[in-house]
Amino acid sequence: NPMLALSSELIGKGHHVRFLVVTPANIENIKNSKKEFEEGKDYSFARMWTEEDVASFSQHPREWFKGIVPEYEDQSEAERKSSDFLMWRFHEGVRAVPMYLEELGTFKCDLLITDPMVAGGPIAATLLGIPVVSVVTFPQFGMFPLWLGADTDEEREAAFDNFRRAGVVAEANDVLIDEYGFDFFENFLPSHMLGDTWLNLCTGVREFDVEMPRLAKKIFGENIAESCHYVGPMVLTKEQGHLSRTAVIMDGTSPTPSPPFPFHRVQKFKEGGRKVVYI
Repeated sequence: NPMLALSSELIGKGHHVRFLVVTPANIENIKNSKKEFEEGKDYSFARMWTEEDVASFSQHPREWFKGIVPEYEDQSEAERKSSDFLMWRFHEGVRAVPMYLEELGTFKCDLLITDPMVAGGPIAATLLGIPVVSVVTFPQFGMFPLWLGADTDEEREAAFDNFRRAGVVAEANDVLIDEYGFDFFENFLPSHMLGDTWLNLCTGVREFDVEMPRLAKKIFGENIAESCHYVGPMVLTKEQGHLSRTAVIMDGTSPTPSPPFPFHRVQKFKEGGRKVVYI
């Protein structure tokens, strides 16, 4: 997890890192990666969950959607053309904005480092004028969950329009407009939060980069690429925060480490006009 290694580097440079966690599941992982540091002095936690949240985490994801995303037979055409998971995430992101506003306002942080799939924190930071670093772990900046399977600008724009018109999404966005005078869809794209005044980092590699879609540039700004920087490939040790469930070979030995990825060959193929397929 890049957050674990990045936070350790920041603490080592004298910064206090506060983790805004929405589930108790990650507390131990964070503590295990910070054994050389002292909780409270070097880092701390904001535990932003309820008992109801904890109970829901053990349920099947379909159960999370109940009461928020309508059943398929009750959905509008726009909802049926949108991902239940992304609609639910958007709703939950907006629901969390007041919690993030309170926590960020109380802690007086100088910078928010965020997963781009999470909306509540970046929205709150934007409203408070706090600088944001978005850490993208997709293969490239141009990969958007909303547009998986959409190959043309027209298809992407149709998917975007359906999503913003979906009942549960439109209602959540109306809350942002009514409460904060902030229209999400004039500033961001769901589940891939980037900003042209942010520092946007991607743990992928530039060799897999694709051009930012037309609508993304319209929303983020034509110069969005200037704030996007590749920092991969990310290779971490277990101590730095690498979490792996690599299988053990039948004789009990560990698999032989993979050789370095041949990035030079990928670059050569791209320069020659060949298509590169990432699997």
